[in-house]
Amino acid sequence: DQIGFGKSSKPAHYHFSFHQLAANTRALLDHLGIDRVHLLGHSMGGMVATRFALMFPDNVATLTLANPLGLEDWKAKGVPYTSIDAALTNEFRQTPEKIRPYQLENYYHGEWRPAYNEWVDPLVKFLRSSDYARMAWNQALTSDMIYTQPVCYEFSNLKMPVLLVIGQLDR
Repeated sequence: DQIGFGKSSKPAHYHFSFHQLAANTRALLDHLGIDRVHLLGHSMGGMVATRFALMFPDNVATLTLANPLGLEDWKAKGVPYTSIDAALTNEFRQTPEKIRPYQLENYYHGEWRPAYNEWVDPLVKFLRSSDYARMAWNQALTSDMIYTQPVCYEFSNLKMPVLLVIGQLDR
């Protein structure tokens, strides 16, 4: 997990950037004594992995992007900017009842299976957590990072072999 995600700490104040997350990953690998990696990035992790590969090309043997974000620049596509305050307001409007329909539309292509509940339950716990306000702030900062820090213009600078894996129904 990167800082602010999953089971990692959720700081009250942190400057989220793909450069910083890549640097955090490099520091972890240094701590573990790992010099060269086969790097896999999924979803937003694809943007982190791409930034890491651009910053530390000598440390990346191969890069695999699995259904990554960052293949396009949303600003260039005309998607309007959402301020961090507006993103935070949107986070606070989230309810347990809205999670399943969102997941159904964006991840499961309208076909729900009971096994998918295991991916909804942690999100409901997230909403009910006493740390939710801080976590929602981190989510708002992350949304801004995705929008304002595209990596797609730098793909041609990647020096290692890259494999892109996207399912036929993925967006």
